[in-house]
Amino acid sequence: MLENDGVGFADWDQDATAVAERYAEQDPAVVAAELGAEAESTAAAFAAVGPGQLARRGLRSDGSAFTVDSLARYFIHDALHHLWDVRPRS
Repeated sequence: MLENDGVGFADWDQDATAVAERYAEQDPAVVAAELGAEAESTAAAFAAVGPGQLARRGLRSDGSAFTVDSLARYFIHDALHHLWDVRPRS
């Protein structure tokens, strides 16, 4: 999206990915380290986005549009949402 405005993205099934990648069987310590490293990389990528790039568009497979800005907002919302999913339960 940063290089080509209006680029299309294929569907992604997060549930199928979880099964295929065997998320439930992964070592939590390894996953935590991987998530930490990925968070650093992702933060750097978002920090590098210029103000003139925020309105660039991407298109879902159904043709609906989103922007770099809305993708960034959804990205952080989704991460916070899933922290709720994995919270310790008493």
